[in-house]
Amino acid sequence: MILSTILTKKTLKKKTMSVFKFDLNEKHIALIKALVWEKNELVEMAAPSIDPLKPFGNNDIISDIGLILCGPPLVTSPDQEKDAIYTEEQITEFKKLYSELSMALDIVMFTGKFEPGNYRTKTYEREWIKK
Repeated sequence: MILSTILTKKTLKKKTMSVFKFDLNEKHIALIKALVWEKNELVEMAAPSIDPLKPFGNNDIISDIGLILCGPPLVTSPDQEKDAIYTEEQITEFKKLYSELSMALDIVMFTGKFEPGNYRTKTYEREWIKK
């Protein structure tokens, strides 16, 4: 029994903590700055919150992101719809940026800076360090 315990301890590898890497870019920062904060009266201390259905103030998140990142759509003819029309690549990018927004916000809040760059932190920690 003692021999197996010694062998097990010798053969176990040191467990290393995973590292999260994140590239915070200007688009993330623009979206964070455009978030609409409100006072949540449903909790005792009226905590600041973001409406998950209207994080940028309107019901159409994709159109809001397009407006924030690309500006208002150009109207080329009177028959064209007033709503912005985005390519599938743009929509995919907008969805990806939106899904990354909570991590981007975490970096900005932890560092106290709206500074693009490559950031790292260990799993289960929030000490974001710019590399």
